[in-house]
Amino acid sequence: MHLVRDLQVERGLTRATAEGAVEVLGGGVDVARAVTDASLAAGRVELERLRGSLPAAFRDVTEASFAAVETRLPGLRSRADQGGESPVGLFDEYTALVVRVLEIPDALAHTTEDANVVWRANVQQHLLAAIEIAGTERATVAAELAGAETSTRRQNAKRSQRLRPLRVRSWTGSSGTQIRSW
Repeated sequence: MHLVRDLQVERGLTRATAEGAVEVLGGGVDVARAVTDASLAAGRVELERLRGSLPAAFRDVTEASFAAVETRLPGLRSRADQGGESPVGLFDEYTALVVRVLEIPDALAHTTEDANVVWRANVQQHLLAAIEIAGTERATVAAELAGAETSTRRQNAKRSQRLRPLRVRSWTGSSGTQIRSW
């Protein structure tokens, strides 16, 4: 799920640039955007390669997640480049895209009967969600310390809440042992 990480990096650099808090060397936002685009393209290629072997429900969620990013990202980038947008608003819109991509491992865990795949998808989903929650909190604290515009605590809680009700699929294997995500 390189796309999650790459969207997070692009989000952070976009917010920092919009706040004027840092001067990013080495291309900064432009480089991050190119990396995000490459991750999205690689995900599309992989989806096409595996198309016949994927459960339809998983394929549909993955395609919808990619489509949401492809549809919303150009306008979001354009507004960020024009300036005048709230850094917090930009951050929240990027966060909505990250959350959308985080639906992919959840869909995989709920569309397969393979216990190993269910376990791995649950672990990946929880790890990515934890990283996302920590990242949004870190960004908020950094912005507050820099004296930049920040969301209220209620808005932060709302952002984190979108990630919390992670559906966890339990699996009882043929030996009767139960594999369960935490």
